[in-house]
Amino acid sequence: MEEANLSPNITASIRSNNRIVPLTPKVVALVLLAFTVLMLALLLPSTARGATVVYISSDCLVASDLGIVSDEPLVCGIKYGETRKILRSEMDRITAQKNIVYKSDNIITVIRDGYKVGEDEVARAVVAYYGEYFPSYNVSVERINIRQPIYIGNSYGVSATLTSASPLGNTVFQLQSGGENVAKVNVYVRGYQEGYVSSMPISRGEAFRGRVSRKSVDITFLKGDLATNIDKFVATKYIGKGKPILEEHLTRAPSAKKGSVVPVKYSSGAITVESNGQLVEDAYIGEPVSVKNLDTNKTITGIYDASGTVLIGTP
Repeated sequence: MEEANLSPNITASIRSNNRIVPLTPKVVALVLLAFTVLMLALLLPSTARGATVVYISSDCLVASDLGIVSDEPLVCGIKYGETRKILRSEMDRITAQKNIVYKSDNIITVIRDGYKVGEDEVARAVVAYYGEYFPSYNVSVERINIRQPIYIGNSYGVSATLTSASPLGNTVFQLQSGGENVAKVNVYVRGYQEGYVSSMPISRGEAFRGRVSRKSVDITFLKGDLATNIDKFVATKYIGKGKPILEEHLTRAPSAKKGSVVPVKYSSGAITVESNGQLVEDAYIGEPVSVKNLDTNKTITGIYDASGTVLIGTP
């Protein structure tokens, strides 16, 4: 194929329709213009393509985000990770109200940058809440129900606050990030606590010492509080083997039990009479107790003292 003659200043050529076309200054200018138009079409949104995509870092789309020399907010309340589409008619109305000259595309898509929160982050926030407000609990987050995606700012963490009346089982937590409420999630939480568990059956009135052991107790649905101190207490009811010991199962161990025969001292001025009597009820040191006189079968009330005597009258 025959090469075209080139001017002294042009040393390149292009092939078109099976022939060599010299790259004259005019051709070069046209090629550069076409390339520039193509790049602008690809890089800049235009009405010809019918849509503009704008990324924002705050909760408001401001005029400068659209290339307008103004910091006037146009659309606010855009959440982290949210994608909001604004029709041309809506943007025209907004800019007209603010006396801003702007020819909008058919659709403006606004995307706010955000970090998507996963179940692991929620679980850590929930466990941290219990560590602060229920330090005696060992908790296990069994299930988390996130109804729709949760986004927060990339620089913020997430914290959780319990909003349910019950702290365990099926609960609801309010999630916060950067001082703002971001979502509510349903969380199923099991709780465990160290407590006393019966190692053998315990009858009513029996002491707990030697009949219980310390274990981790599932308190998720436990009705009542675990007993914290069993010394000097006896059972208020029969407790089967393997049952947790609750505060309601405790009553003070009496100093002397009902039916016991104890000394009774009657005092009236300088006169003191001593005899024996039978307790009509359990006796506690320093407290009133009813006792039956074994000689007269009459029941009277006195104070059971530390010596194990029921004192009646005044010394």
